[in-house]
Amino acid sequence: MSTVSTILTSVGYKLGGGITVSSTSDPSQATCIQWLNETISWVTALCAEENSDLGRKLGTITTVEGTTEYDDLCDDIYAPAQQGWIVHTTYRSPIQLRSEDVLMDYDPSERVEPTEFYLDGENQICFPSEPDDAYTVKIPYWEIPVALTATTDIVPFFGIMDNVFIESIVIRAQDRDEYDLAYSLKWQSFLMDRVRRAIALRKRTSVSVS
Repeated sequence: MSTVSTILTSVGYKLGGGITVSSTSDPSQATCIQWLNETISWVTALCAEENSDLGRKLGTITTVEGTTEYDDLCDDIYAPAQQGWIVHTTYRSPIQLRSEDVLMDYDPSERVEPTEFYLDGENQICFPSEPDDAYTVKIPYWEIPVALTATTDIVPFFGIMDNVFIESIVIRAQDRDEYDLAYSLKWQSFLMDRVRRAIALRKRTSVSVS
């Protein structure tokens, strides 16, 4: 796994002259780290959109009988997966993601084992009906990226996306004065394609490029 320092060193080389990205360089270290954080955010969004294992974690909620709302993961969830499961002794029961509109289909006084869940406006995991028992609910989700601030911080995605992060920062640095939007969009589209290819390879599926 790479650190922020590893990424910035590569950025310095690609910017020409082997410059050292620091607090006094142009672009500065703080600016490059901000660009890195922005790129990590859109890579995370793409991973969620493509249902990738990258950036995904497994959350656990233990229900309380009669309680429908849980804030255990509200500070962490960027997007939940479409399906989770309830852990039983010898099997798992699937539980499906729905929109909050699912409330219209349920009796609010009903107490049952959950089969569906939704994310509310406060980022809480909610169940349409009250759980009738204590259940261990597992929900895969993509995590809100933790902002990187120090050069010793670990960059997410296990090094798989390092080239994307490096190229993205270099593009921003080279285009920051002229700000040619067409140029930036072209390169960002190229980098997004690189992310999709990495995701597809981990799924062992084919990917077409248009």
